Amino acid sequence: MQTNICKRCKIEPTNTGYDFCTPCLNEMDKLYPQISKDKSTKLPLRVYVGLTFIAIMLMLLIIAKLTPPKENINDAADAVHKAVLARLATPKTAEFEKDNQVVKVGEGIYAVWGHVNSQNYFGATLQKKYNGRVLWDSLADKYTVLSVSIEE
Repeated sequence: MQTNICKRCKIEPTNTGYDFCTPCLNEMDKLYPQISKDKSTKLPLRVYVGLTFIAIMLMLLIIAKLTPPKENINDAADAVHKAVLARLATPKTAEFEKDNQVVKVGEGIYAVWGHVNSQNYFGATLQKKYNGRVLWDSLADKYTVLSVSIEE
């Protein structure tokens, strides 16, 4: 029977199942190449695939959160439309014409104008011109209405 004595600490390791000498922590592979490594400690391939998938999904989530939102002129018109509805006598009867226009007038500032048909308090349908200005707030990811006016 062959005994393996560590060349560094001159002691026989108590458990040869480790990859190192337990008293002095020398690597057993270099000292004793005849001691084979335990291959059952390897993780199965599906674990590596699963961890890789989770890492990729986390990176995509982080990238999506770091990407700044983009300005949308339809959202600018919607913000002005909501402000116009708040100022009408009967907002449930309001119908916006398709002729509204949105123009960028400055850095993140848009001008919106068009026509809206709505009833007054007496039930008569009136067409009114509206215009407004909105500011794009990239941090809040929304438009802030700066001004709205409605002309009859």
